[in-house]
Amino acid sequence: SKWKMKKYRSAKKEVILELIATHQKMRKYYHDSKQKESLNKEELQGSRMRLLNVVFSEDFFESIVTMNDRKLRPELDAGGAGGNRSRWAELTESYNDSLNNDSYGSYAFIEDPHVEEFVSTYDLCTFRQLDLEKAGVWFKEIVKDYTKAMKNYTVSGTHQPDFYGFVDNKPQTYYYRLYILANPE
Repeated sequence: SKWKMKKYRSAKKEVILELIATHQKMRKYYHDSKQKESLNKEELQGSRMRLLNVVFSEDFFESIVTMNDRKLRPELDAGGAGGNRSRWAELTESYNDSLNNDSYGSYAFIEDPHVEEFVSTYDLCTFRQLDLEKAGVWFKEIVKDYTKAMKNYTVSGTHQPDFYGFVDNKPQTYYYRLYILANPE
């Protein structure tokens, strides 16, 4: 059996009951922690749209746009090459702070019919806490999904005028497009 009880055959009943109780507590703990960690789809997508609100905010937009610009020699000599990491750290700090829900917990482009639908489905104030690496990964995934959707959207012979039909049920991709159209830099 999976319990491997041979070594407990001569043990007292209390020891075996204690072992079983400990095992059940551990199973419940791991099950609960696993459930807590895995967000449902709506919370995950809402978290990604919140990240876009932070990235495109007045506080971070300019620094994110210039993040991958080539560093000049004086900047490199001054130790400015590692600035990307500090920018993402500041960004995730703002993202994770629930005191910023007024700024980042509400939707932009509320007049768009798809965003209007998002409001009732995705809560931007219920979000997953991020570290700077995860925020960077999420942002790159959104950009990658957007690039793929744009490729399909602009293919000749595609007769669907609504970009939302190409986002593969990823509303954050559509939301990113709205930000791109609003900030064509």
